Amino acid sequence: MRAVMRPLLALALVLLFFAPAEAQRRARAQAGGSFDVYGAFGAGGSIDGPGFDVDLDTTLGFGVRYIATQGNGQALLGPMLEVLAWQADAPDADRRVILDPGLFLGIGQRFQRRRLGWEIYGAFPITFAYASDFPGRDASGLGFSVGALLGNKLWIGRRLALLVEVGWRLHQLFDDGDGATFQQAGINAGVALDL
Repeated sequence: MRAVMRPLLALALVLLFFAPAEAQRRARAQAGGSFDVYGAFGAGGSIDGPGFDVDLDTTLGFGVRYIATQGNGQALLGPMLEVLAWQADAPDADRRVILDPGLFLGIGQRFQRRRLGWEIYGAFPITFAYASDFPGRDASGLGFSVGALLGNKLWIGRRLALLVEVGWRLHQLFDDGDGATFQQAGINAGVALDL
């Protein structure tokens, strides 16, 4: 009986110490991240507030973010910063800037087929918003932004990918009790570098 128990006990000890270490090694191998740089383009939409309802012209901007991935790209989380220049759809309107620092939350899946790699994901950016000029008057405004994006990354090298995202963004800004709401469809296009 002892002759059978000793190998089983040794196997149990090896599994007890080796299996968690192997699981942690695999999790670390799957964890990673990417640094994304992209152009942001807003189309259509409107600005609504007390006493005004204005259509938006094309919004232009850029964004940077770091996205940490866990489990083959299934969970996505990281800080982001966007700078957007919006303009009312009017002949004499000037471009005004919104600064959006925040958090990128998402879920996705990475695929690999021979040398081709791609990732599809859904994401929900949540940011603070600072507008340099509040709509309708010369004052700054603070607020927040939320959005929903569907994205795709296509790897063109071992670590370099092209990214395209489509979605919708809402900015809610406040100034002296008044508010303004921006709603706009958006397209982001850029590059991602796996770290």
